[in-house]
Amino acid sequence: MKFAEFIKYLVLTTVVTLLIYYLLKLFLPLGSTVGFLWGSIIGFVVLSVLIYLLVERSLAVSKGRNMLGLVVFNVLLKLAFSFGFVAFYVQNNQPQNKLFLLPFFIAYLTFTIFETYFLNLQARASK
Repeated sequence: MKFAEFIKYLVLTTVVTLLIYYLLKLFLPLGSTVGFLWGSIIGFVVLSVLIYLLVERSLAVSKGRNMLGLVVFNVLLKLAFSFGFVAFYVQNNQPQNKLFLLPFFIAYLTFTIFETYFLNLQARASK
């Protein structure tokens, strides 16, 4: 996957994430969680770009022999980011209900789908 195509899908993923959030906000009392959503989006964008660049470098150097290791690294990195980001938010904002997690889960799900798609394309290109 070319970088321009990657960026196009990354922007599309961000737009879809925002659309889902604002649609849910029509039906659920999400309060002022848009800052939490934007923090989640920024974190997942940074992680996605990092993984994209690591995979591209790996493909150039080792012809994809490290793909499985990079996928595992991606999962662990997202897990660490997720726990850390949510814990930081809870510590600093003391949310009143559990609905504050919904924006994070929306971002997590949409970016996971996106990463699965682009990692799959990159793995196929390595063969």
